[in-house]
Amino acid sequence: MSKVYTKEELQFFYDYIPGHTQKEVVIEFEKRFNKKITESKVRSLKINRKIRSCTPKGSPKGESLLFPRRIREFIRANNKGRTCKEITELVNTICETNYTPDQIHDLRVRMGIKSGLTGRFEKGHVSHNKGKKGLHIPGCEKTWFKKGHRPVNKVEIGAEAITTNGYIKVKVAEPNKWRFKSTILWEYYNGPIPEGCLVTYKDGNRLNCVIDNLILETKQEHIIMNNKKLRSSNPEITEASLMLIKVQKKIMDLGKNGI
Repeated sequence: MSKVYTKEELQFFYDYIPGHTQKEVVIEFEKRFNKKITESKVRSLKINRKIRSCTPKGSPKGESLLFPRRIREFIRANNKGRTCKEITELVNTICETNYTPDQIHDLRVRMGIKSGLTGRFEKGHVSHNKGKKGLHIPGCEKTWFKKGHRPVNKVEIGAEAITTNGYIKVKVAEPNKWRFKSTILWEYYNGPIPEGCLVTYKDGNRLNCVIDNLILETKQEHIIMNNKKLRSSNPEITEASLMLIKVQKKIMDLGKNGI
């Protein structure tokens, strides 16, 4: 059912709509006749009565329906030193609005205004809990570790473990220093491992870590042995393959020197 207007109200629309926006018509109508009306009702009336306002469509340039000029100016004037939450609460209280912190944050970004807050503790900042002791509930000391307490999972020096790659490692120092067992054995019997060399296993079994199963290779020899698949579960074949590589390299070196 269409809304029925009095002659006086209709005359108001004919006289006031030209040159005014729908929002302005609503405000003036409610002011004069003390009645509620919506912009959609004004729009319908304009169409039905063929009344033209002749005003530009949309909001004036620089205006915002969500953030009117007075709101933007208030935020700009009171923004310094306040977080989004604080400025939101202030705007909603003073201006009787219902903005969210996210809306105010987005507006400040678009307006290019900053609060001046860095989010960092400045030099000389005093912690809020300075001078206060930690929470100490009476009786909780019964569950504290006593001085000299040793964890049940503590590993002693000399203990052995197997890595995810299958190598045996040995704990050699505290708090958590480990070395490969093959390295320790080789150095014990033969001295320090030369630079550019490494210790491998003759039979390819990383768990068979005894001195008779260890062999020293240069990194270059190690790569050739792997690429040419010269390793074997038979220690003698592996040793012979390594010796062959050493001989071939020696021949190449002599050839380069013209011998």
